Amino acid sequence: MPKIADAADPTPESTDSAKLAEPADAVPPAPRWAVHLAHAITLISLPTCVWRLMLAAGHQGGYTDEGYEALGMDLFGRTWVVILSVGSELLALAALYLISERPVRLPTWLPRLGGRTLTPRTVIRLGWTVAIAMTVLGGQFAFWWVVPQDDMTETGSLWVGLAYQPLVIWGPAMAALTHSYKLRHTANSAAVSSVVA
Repeated sequence: MPKIADAADPTPESTDSAKLAEPADAVPPAPRWAVHLAHAITLISLPTCVWRLMLAAGHQGGYTDEGYEALGMDLFGRTWVVILSVGSELLALAALYLISERPVRLPTWLPRLGGRTLTPRTVIRLGWTVAIAMTVLGGQFAFWWVVPQDDMTETGSLWVGLAYQPLVIWGPAMAALTHSYKLRHTANSAAVSSVVA
């Protein structure tokens, strides 16, 4: 007696149709380590941001009286410190783009560029740029206690040094995330090419 095909059983035709129904531009999800690392990066600049905001609010932040006065915390100085703090934290939050499965779209409030979608190649270039810049800028704080901090108290130098130490790993962490992002989008491009072929 011939077997009656079950409608629920997948056939080669239905399997092929299901594969073709999947979006060709779907990007593989980021590995778990990359997700944890991206969220950790958002906290890396937080200690230094808080410290700079304390300086803007009038707290000496570990400086001696002469050291704090030499900073020149007038209106311009306070404004610059606030802008630097907010900007560095926004840059840290940008690491979350590297674990997203969606296309990277710039915020609408940016002049001229707002709302534009970045290509994966552009995101990779920006990621490597940030990684290199933060490796150079953040790496110098690994030698914080080697350089005399004459304008700070001993306790202030200790706590400020500890606050800046997380910046040392910012650049290498961004490099790892950028490489992971590149691998995921490279794999996606190969998958799309095989579907088209």
